[in-house]
Amino acid sequence: MSPIRRIGSVASVAAGRTSRDEFTLSYRGQPLTVTITHSRATVRLHPSAAAPIHLCVEDVERTLSSGQTWEVPLAAVPNRTGAQKGPS
Repeated sequence: MSPIRRIGSVASVAAGRTSRDEFTLSYRGQPLTVTITHSRATVRLHPSAAAPIHLCVEDVERTLSSGQTWEVPLAAVPNRTGAQKGPS
């Protein structure tokens, strides 16, 4: 298993009703940034000479190469009252 190296720190941004978390890390020499909101996850691979990496988000698999971005809608989860919470 390849080590994952963190680059920078986790940033939480709240602007009005929209909030997101973002972090950057290095996996197998490939720097990537992950951004998560209530409704989607975005994975952005930074330009580099590293080999493509295989990812799985929400049971969807994809291989990304340097410089590519993948946006994935996140499934709604029940809130505490049992009602479904839709995308923001």
